[in-house]
Amino acid sequence: GLALAGCPPEDPALDVVLDTADAYDECNICVQVTAMSGETPAAGAGLRRAVDDSVLEPAGELDANGEAEVCFNPMKPGEHQVTVGVTSETRNKIATADITVHPFGYDIGILKPTSEEDMANPTPVVVPDEDNPVLEVAEEGSWDADTIMLPSVAPFDGGYLMLYGGRGEEYEVGAATSADGILWTRVSDDPVMAAGVGGDWSAEAVNAPSLLTVDGELWAWFHGSVDEHIAIGLAYSDDGITWEASSDQPVLAPGGDGDWDAGSVGHPSVLQRDGAFEMWYASATHQIGHAVSADGVNWQRYCLNPVFVPLLQLDTWESGAAKSPEVILLDDIY
Repeated sequence: GLALAGCPPEDPALDVVLDTADAYDECNICVQVTAMSGETPAAGAGLRRAVDDSVLEPAGELDANGEAEVCFNPMKPGEHQVTVGVTSETRNKIATADITVHPFGYDIGILKPTSEEDMANPTPVVVPDEDNPVLEVAEEGSWDADTIMLPSVAPFDGGYLMLYGGRGEEYEVGAATSADGILWTRVSDDPVMAAGVGGDWSAEAVNAPSLLTVDGELWAWFHGSVDEHIAIGLAYSDDGITWEASSDQPVLAPGGDGDWDAGSVGHPSVLQRDGAFEMWYASATHQIGHAVSADGVNWQRYCLNPVFVPLLQLDTWESGAAKSPEVILLDDIY
């Protein structure tokens, strides 16, 4: 009767549902949106999104099933409210959800505090050992007679193992052992990692080892170079002398054109936390980036890299360049 009288039927209600996880990684915050117009999917409906008190902004549209994924990353760790607005013809509906956001690495099991309490960073007190240097360049004609640099030390066989970069003509990696960290003995007159150990990408030189003991095995990340391009590889050893690369490809290659770390990545510093791995590394622009990995081989870059930018004024001691980081973790402070 209403139709015959020219009165259109009442539009069905618009129902919007947000499917959210219990918690998110700050670099991976996406929620599933489903909208129905009565019993019919709200296909093609426009989407808007907002975080906390921000203004709603366009976020695409629903597919033929009335569904879409709406992402909010990156987002500062902590407690937040996300909002999704759906517009279908003349109807609008807003749905909200409260979420918890964890620091980068949460997706692979790295658990860090979601908020930072006010605390002063510790001020390092550096007291040079009176017995320095503890390891010197080798005699003339040796592979490391010109330079030794960038040491990395790990517990090994009841004492310590050191990997270091050395150079006669090109940079390669040597090893030394010590019972007390002061008196060091080279394990070989030759480098333990020669140029090319990781494949053609490292054919000209290898340097900057970062050494860890993982489940009783020695793991070392290092950078290799060819044609002035530097990338980061991984090698394994049982004895600190014989090293085998994880593959013939780097585990972290330079970023793409236009990225802050395009061209070269090197000088890795790797540590373990919560069964996973974290790496800090330098770029060709001499800035420091961060990445995480569940297995030490497949790495995910931090979505807000770089994490450390040098002072740009040329009259400062940094002179616009920072590289070769070494990071340790002590009482949740890096």
